[in-house]
Amino acid sequence: MTNEQQAETTGFLAFDTVLTHWNGTWNANVATGAMVTDFRNAKKKNAELAIASGADNSGFSEDKLTAKKVAAEALALLTGCAAVRFNKLGKGDLANQLDIHDWSFANASDSNCGTMMKSNSKLMRDNIDDLDPDYVTEGDLDAVDLLIQKFIDLQGTSEAVHSASPEITAEFANSFAPVKDEMENVLFIVRKNFKVSTPKFITELEAAAKKPTVNIHHTIISIHATKKSNGEPVEGILFSETKSGKSGKTDFKGNAEIDRVKSGDDVMTGVLAGITVYSGHINNKRGKNNHYNVVIESM
Repeated sequence: MTNEQQAETTGFLAFDTVLTHWNGTWNANVATGAMVTDFRNAKKKNAELAIASGADNSGFSEDKLTAKKVAAEALALLTGCAAVRFNKLGKGDLANQLDIHDWSFANASDSNCGTMMKSNSKLMRDNIDDLDPDYVTEGDLDAVDLLIQKFIDLQGTSEAVHSASPEITAEFANSFAPVKDEMENVLFIVRKNFKVSTPKFITELEAAAKKPTVNIHHTIISIHATKKSNGEPVEGILFSETKSGKSGKTDFKGNAEIDRVKSGDDVMTGVLAGITVYSGHINNKRGKNNHYNVVIESM
């Protein structure tokens, strides 16, 4: 997922959060309710495609994929609410430590996803006094911890490869426009119906509709792989870096991303169909998106 797409999905979440906060204002209005439903359906479709187009889910059985998806969606709902609360309390440092999108977990490798999920749950549990009862409760965390454990218990159950097809990747890219169109429809009907009675609702919704800037708080590797012979992108190369042991697979555009890696000198390798097609030294700057253009000479 690109930084641009991350910014847009963050905006979708913020927009939906405002709608939830003002639910008592608009839910009795049939026309507004219908448009909010259309927005949320489009947003849900975008989120589902974000998971389906994950960079590399090699080694997952269908049962494990389902368990991961369910745990990710449930946890993202809680971390989203917690982030809103932390920001309201002026505790942005805590909010920034939370992963508030289900695709953050979906795109993580098998070995790291469970650790990420547990870390997010622990952070909320350690600060439950700030969250309970209006945002996140102990019961919420108990329930999501069971889902996380179910996913962890299923690790290693299969070596079946599950990677995104070019069609799914393209469908995901095309799923943003419908969400933004529905956001505009909601804004139109809200301005029409609540301009006089509830102007603050409109102000907050308009602010949420503005796409936020994504600040990268952790170290990322992004890769663009092309053939030396003709410059065409190469799909399906599994790039891995040594220090963190994390990996990402190139899509049909030749792009891959490896999130939350360690900074400093490292070695990155690329494997295609069991054959190493690239190996080279890299240097990652802390807290930055480190981009590498990789030319595959053997193709």
